[in-house]
Amino acid sequence: MNSFVKASLLVALIGGLLGVYTFVSAQAPPSSIKERIEGTYIDEGYYQGGLAVGAGVTVAIGTPLAVTCPGTSVCTIQADLFVQTGNGTTPKNLYSACMYIDGVRAFNCQDVGTIPEDGTYLVGEVSNMAVGVAAGNHVVQTYFWTEHGASVYNHTSNYRVYKP
Repeated sequence: MNSFVKASLLVALIGGLLGVYTFVSAQAPPSSIKERIEGTYIDEGYYQGGLAVGAGVTVAIGTPLAVTCPGTSVCTIQADLFVQTGNGTTPKNLYSACMYIDGVRAFNCQDVGTIPEDGTYLVGEVSNMAVGVAAGNHVVQTYFWTEHGASVYNHTSNYRVYKP
C-alpha cells in the first residue's frame, strides 16, 4: 500500500473512534435523587420462648415508633427489617416482614423466604421503602406473616426518614 492510502485509512479510523467517543460521552447518566437523612429510629427486642404466629395471620412485632417527616414537603421512609423465626414443621412455609406506616402496609412488601421445616431457626432480612410520605408525624411498625405458622424470636427494625 502506498503512504497516501495508509494515511487515509488512519484518518478514517481516528474519525470513527472520535465519533464513537463523542456519542458515548454525550449520554446522560441515569437519573437519581439524592436525599438527606432526617432521622434514624431503631426498635429491637426478643420474645422469650417465641411469639407464636398462626397460619396465614399477620401480627405486629416490636414496638410502634413515632417518626417525623419535618417541614412541608414529602419524605421517604425506608426500613431494614431483621426477624429471627423458626420452630416450623411444614415444608415450603413462606414468611414475610413488612413495614407499616400509620397502620397501612408498605406497597413493596415481599416474601423473605421459607422457614426451615426441621424446627431450626434463621434470620431473614428485607428492606422496605415508602416514597411520597406526607410531612408530619407518623407511626411505623414491623409486621410478620407466615403461610403455615411459626414463631418469632429476635427482631430489629431500622427505620430512616429522608428528604429530597
